[in-house]
Amino acid sequence: MPAIFLAKGLAMPFKLGMSDTSRILKLGATALLILVLILLLAFPYYRTAVVYDEGFALTNAIRVMRGDVPFLDFWSVYPPGTSYSLALFFSIFEPTIETSRAVHLVWVCLLIASAHRLLMATLSTPLNYVATALVGLWSCVGILPASSMAPALALALVCIAAFIKGYLVKGALWITVGGLAGGLIVFFRHDVSFYLFSSFLVCYCVLSLKTTKTEGPAARDFILRFSLIYLITTLLALTAIITRSGITPFIEQALIFPAMIQREQRFLPFPGFTSIWDQSIDLSRWLLAWLTPCILSVAILFVATVRRHICEISLITITITWMMTLLLLPQALGRLDLPHVTPSMIFLVIMTFSTASALLQIANVGTRISVLAIVTALIFYSIVSTVSLARVEDVARCLTDANCSRTHDDQTAVVDFINQNVPPDEPIFVGNLRHDRIHINDALLYFLLNRPIPTKWNEMHPGEVTTAQVQTKMVEQLKQNKVSVVILVDMPSGYESNASEISSSVFVLDTYLWRNFSSRWRHGRYTVMLRDR
Repeated sequence: MPAIFLAKGLAMPFKLGMSDTSRILKLGATALLILVLILLLAFPYYRTAVVYDEGFALTNAIRVMRGDVPFLDFWSVYPPGTSYSLALFFSIFEPTIETSRAVHLVWVCLLIASAHRLLMATLSTPLNYVATALVGLWSCVGILPASSMAPALALALVCIAAFIKGYLVKGALWITVGGLAGGLIVFFRHDVSFYLFSSFLVCYCVLSLKTTKTEGPAARDFILRFSLIYLITTLLALTAIITRSGITPFIEQALIFPAMIQREQRFLPFPGFTSIWDQSIDLSRWLLAWLTPCILSVAILFVATVRRHICEISLITITITWMMTLLLLPQALGRLDLPHVTPSMIFLVIMTFSTASALLQIANVGTRISVLAIVTALIFYSIVSTVSLARVEDVARCLTDANCSRTHDDQTAVVDFINQNVPPDEPIFVGNLRHDRIHINDALLYFLLNRPIPTKWNEMHPGEVTTAQVQTKMVEQLKQNKVSVVILVDMPSGYESNASEISSSVFVLDTYLWRNFSSRWRHGRYTVMLRDR
């Protein structure tokens, strides 16, 4: 189904009068692009499950199916859209990793198809196909399965593409569709929703500087009407979330924690610009940090120089995607890994190709050479960065082995042990060997066990679960739910250069566990402990 959806989204009518050779070449290029994208889509579907990011998304969906309310009954740092959408499909089909992966592929296909349709307004067919392939490459390799970023980016690109289409045909329906899609983003990522709305406001200001009587006022009027629909939909969505979860838990978990605590616990130092001359510098890490700012700087310099000669649609597309790349950049700089860099890179690809298409028509020879060099560098960098980090062996193993397992061997072993020795309605707590210092936890194990979850915190963040207040509440909930089975996972911690490497010196939870439970079974990273009778 995702492949069929993507093929329809990429389908383009052939122009009347096109020669047979051109038809064949275009048909061949389209078929090649679709084939490449289908191969890329195999990676997020077959890759090994991610114990933390994918794990808490699946576990939260299970909790929603059981009647738990996000923020209120279970702790979460992201809006509940992913939890509710996965819960819907889990109830229709089965609560399995395969179902979740299929939903993820639908979002990724929508993202790629929307990017393709957006670029149709500004790029020639060959450039559009190359840009679409790069967007597909980053989306399939860089966005983690079940990540809330997939639907957020997909809706953002639907929003931009619908706005561009509405402006071209002067249709109110497309503006409405774009505004509704943009407003729904807040269900999945409130930061992306804010970034996109801000990008349209900046676009309005840029168009105000372009003194064109025929086009500028019309475009600004469309943005105002679009922004009103966007804002109303966003406010209604936020009201629905807050009404159900309560305003205090939502503010504490979705706003205050990411802005104040998560940055200290998760963000890593990134290399300075001049560190490229240091012989010990990791060039790939430096490029992750500085390639995007360099391209953004060059692009705005070129566009500002010839702004009055760029058509309205190109200027709108460049402005919005330039702003989205810039606003998503702090997230990329915070971690400098593929999943965090990918959102800004997707918009960077669209912005760079749109800028190149606009400048190649009007710029001088020197500018054209510079633009082509930037595009070539971006293509090469995208391929090297994603392919080098993609675990192709996971896909190859699943395509050739009928018994494809997306979980690790020791994880599968502990699930089998629990299923054979513990009643299905027995609540089980999954923790780490230590909780005074945490990097991540195995949130996926809760989903695989499919047992009652005894505490509010199946997603363990440093700076949250490492505090005395939270650990005290967790102990109270373990006692209240009469938990007699505990699984502790040997997860590495303390190796990152941020606040998470420092012990909180809080041992409330660890003391309770080791005083009241004893080890009964061990395999790999997993230790099963039973309550002392």
